[in-house]
Amino acid sequence: MSLLFLVDDFSSESDLHMACIILQKQIEHIDGKKENIIIPSIKMKKIREEAQRKRDGMRKYLITKRFVCIFLNSRS
Repeated sequence: MSLLFLVDDFSSESDLHMACIILQKQIEHIDGKKENIIIPSIKMKKIREEAQRKRDGMRKYLITKRFVCIFLNSRS
């Protein structure tokens, strides 16, 4: 695969060099495995869903704890 760079794609040679380094690191990370490709929108969705699950779990825990405390206090 070859890439065509236009004259105005990068403001300097160091910008082009940095882009090449980043691309090389991405290629190394992916290592030919589709599952190593991270799509930001999908990754953020998973992070938000996991955070929501944790919040929901904490809510259930607090509700249960409150119920147990009320129950134990009512028995004494």
